[in-house]
Amino acid sequence: MNDVLRDFPGDTTHPIRQFCIEWAAMAVLMHDMSKIYWHSLNKCPENTHIRLKFDVDPLSCIIALADILEDFSRPLVNFSHHKQKNVIVSYPDACASSMLELFNGKMRITYRFHKKADYATKKIHLPEEEKRYFDSQYGYLDLSALGIHSVKMCADHSC
Repeated sequence: MNDVLRDFPGDTTHPIRQFCIEWAAMAVLMHDMSKIYWHSLNKCPENTHIRLKFDVDPLSCIIALADILEDFSRPLVNFSHHKQKNVIVSYPDACASSMLELFNGKMRITYRFHKKADYATKKIHLPEEEKRYFDSQYGYLDLSALGIHSVKMCADHSC
C-alpha cells in the first residue's frame, strides 16, 4: 500500500523514516504469520518456507519475538451489559509485564498478571503458543543460531 500511495522516485522522505515504515508494516503482516505457517499443531507445518531463522533473517526474528513479548499493556476488548440493556465496551489490559531470561541456551518468557482470571486464561493458551513459536523442530521462530535451544513460556499472578 505504501508503494501505491507514495510518489516514486522523487519521494523526499528520509530513508530512515521509509525503513521504519516498511518494518512497521512488516511487523503488522507478521503478527499472524505463525498461524499461516502452521495451521494445525497436530501435524507438520504446511508452509515451512516462511519459518523465521535468526541466521537468515535476524530483523524479522527480533520483530516476531518483540510481538510475542509485548503482551503487556495490550488492550483486550470487553463487552458487558448494563441493567438498561446498554452494551458497555471497555479496553482493559490484562498483562502487567513480561520478562525474558536467558541462561545456558535456555530462554524463559514470563507474563505477569494483575487478575487471577487473566492469568488463568493465559496459562491455558501457553502450551499451544510455546509449541507454535518455539518447538525445537518445527516452531515458527528458530533462535538456534543464537545458541537458544529451548524456550519455556510461563504465566505468573504475583502482581
